Amino acid sequence: MKKFLLFSILCIALSNVVSAQNYVHTWNMGPLTWNDFSHNSAVDGHCSYLEYYFQIDDEQYHEVDGVTYAKPHVSAHMAPFYSWADTNYRTPELLRYNQCIFALVEIYRRQLENDIQNVPFYDRQQLFDRSMRRLEEDIHRVHQDTREGTDTAELCRWEQTVQTRLDSTNDSKQYGFVDAPYRWDFSIGMSYQAVCGQLGDVFRNGLGMSMNFGIGFKRFFWNNSMVIGGSRCRTNLYNIKDSINDLYPNDELVVLNLYTSLGYSVIDNNRMRLAPFAGYGLMGYYFTPDEGSSMGTGNGCWHFGIDYNHYIHNQVHSWNFSPDYYNGDHSTLNLNVRLYATYNHFRKATLDLEGLQNHVTDLSHPTGFTINLQVAIGLTSGRTHCK
Repeated sequence: MKKFLLFSILCIALSNVVSAQNYVHTWNMGPLTWNDFSHNSAVDGHCSYLEYYFQIDDEQYHEVDGVTYAKPHVSAHMAPFYSWADTNYRTPELLRYNQCIFALVEIYRRQLENDIQNVPFYDRQQLFDRSMRRLEEDIHRVHQDTREGTDTAELCRWEQTVQTRLDSTNDSKQYGFVDAPYRWDFSIGMSYQAVCGQLGDVFRNGLGMSMNFGIGFKRFFWNNSMVIGGSRCRTNLYNIKDSINDLYPNDELVVLNLYTSLGYSVIDNNRMRLAPFAGYGLMGYYFTPDEGSSMGTGNGCWHFGIDYNHYIHNQVHSWNFSPDYYNGDHSTLNLNVRLYATYNHFRKATLDLEGLQNHVTDLSHPTGFTINLQVAIGLTSGRTHCK
């Protein structure tokens, strides 16, 4: 029983020591008090000693107006467990002296946090070392000028200087960004094609996979789209009655559409982008009845439509690999919906069959249009400069 009690007491004592070691005092917790100094004895003839820690932490995430900002954070705090003040010298002036030092730590924390937003990540350590060196120089000057808080006139002068620097130093709580004028986007998804007009008498509606890649400059964008899908014939497409490779109704076709277009964003904000577009492309149907044979028909076609992007996750990173002005990355995961129409006029069909090499025949119903719907998940990315 005694051993158990002794073990319990040791555990409680150890936990109290660990808790005391982990306790920190940050600037937001208010001014220092003598309770923040755990030890009472003097060391090396000094009346007090304030232990502080200063470091660059991992990125912190803050959401403002639908945008998640990932910005590097600098933390600084006073460690009460390792700080001490001689009981015989715990005067109001000595506490003001330590508060002045603590304020300098906060000033350099704010300055460094602002500075590292605008440099490549590999230069952050250099800025950190420079800040630490200047902080230690300022602390040494305060110690020398005020004679460790005993010269009240110099202490008042330093307090005014420190307060002025605090008031003029932002603590990096405001978040914002300035985007570069250019960006790129990529999306992949599904596409549905409804065939209308006379073309609908030849081909059935089809379903396929879509891929889009675009480059934007300010509100303008250039988009390239590829759709690979499947369809079926409604009629004998090639008007060849005596061939064993006739393309009869319900035979499967491969649909290949390639489009390029220009657009302009009429709405572009942190939530969505809406842009009409128009362009030119190639629409083709292809069929391989057996090895060594192929059939195909294609034509150039104009298309126009509307492009809608709903931003699912909008995030700004302030780190990068190049030391230019736009030293961050603004990326968005988005739901992309494209609705567009094409006008088609199929004039000829080319066959490459045994006995009918490069045969060209007229199509029965050449004219029609399609309505196309693409739904995709995409990524839009560009450079940015964090404010």
